[in-house]
Amino acid sequence: MSPELIGILAVGAAVIAVVVAVWRDVRTDVRHLTSRVDNLTERVARIEGVIEGVLTSRTRPPPQL
Repeated sequence: MSPELIGILAVGAAVIAVVVAVWRDVRTDVRHLTSRVDNLTERVARIEGVIEGVLTSRTRPPPQL
């Protein structure tokens, strides 16, 4: 094999290694982002419930004693 071919194959292998490493990091980041969005969804649902309760109590007439 010529030195040029060895150089081309070495650079190709290095590029593939970098792509695989970056892809792994991206997948990990997306997985963490998914869990953060799930947590945020739960928090927003709780806030919506509180707001709905406050608005409902203001529009409902006071109980008769």
